[in-house]
Amino acid sequence: MTQFSIPLEVRFLRVPTEWEIRPPIEAGNTSTKRMFIPTVTNGPYSHLDGWSLRDRFLKLPHEEDAVLDFLHDVGLWATRAISTGSPDERYIVKGDPGGVVSVRPQIAMPVILRRFWQAQEELREFLINPKLWEERLFAQNQQDKDALAPVAHILYLQPLPLTMEWRGNQPIGAIKVTTAEELLAATTHIDLIRGAKFKVCERPDCKTPFPILSGHARKYCDWYCGHIESVRRTRMKAKRQRKDAHHGTKTRAR
Repeated sequence: MTQFSIPLEVRFLRVPTEWEIRPPIEAGNTSTKRMFIPTVTNGPYSHLDGWSLRDRFLKLPHEEDAVLDFLHDVGLWATRAISTGSPDERYIVKGDPGGVVSVRPQIAMPVILRRFWQAQEELREFLINPKLWEERLFAQNQQDKDALAPVAHILYLQPLPLTMEWRGNQPIGAIKVTTAEELLAATTHIDLIRGAKFKVCERPDCKTPFPILSGHARKYCDWYCGHIESVRRTRMKAKRQRKDAHHGTKTRAR
């Protein structure tokens, strides 16, 4: 096996896509799953910040409107190759008319809400303890892909499209990411390659994993969580001072 090193560049791209919620349809004792349906629209691809979108995914509240806004901003959630038949044109991803990336025609996949939340929870767990998840995944039946957890599809079965480019005499490897699944896989693998260790945000109502890439100590995933906790500590301190002052006044009155 030949091995060599070249610079690697990751480009996160948004495919123009609109999303709508399909409500469950009751049919006797059964109902369809709550789903988000994509429609691929015309227009050039735009660039995204992959890491900020992963952080946003990990923080999303369990609200349908929050999921819908996230899907609108990220574009595609996942795609699959066209195998047989003639699928609806609304779901076909043909490539970028602006020339940023060219792909074979793919089908834009819908999102089942339950699986979306499952993927979020599992990715949070994986970032905190990746070795545990590897043990779980290898213990499963690898032949039955549909039975695998969502995080397995994202991190282990999601191929990242790598192409070679030249800048003068310098070759580079370019990963062109066009779906949320690819985005989550690429940012996670790159962080682990860089030796990142993930810590849980100490804000009790956040607890989002965030990467530590330096020796700088951090308690919170971002400035906002640190600010919220600072405000809470200040208010608690003021409340204790008022309580102590009130108690002292009552003692003196006796």
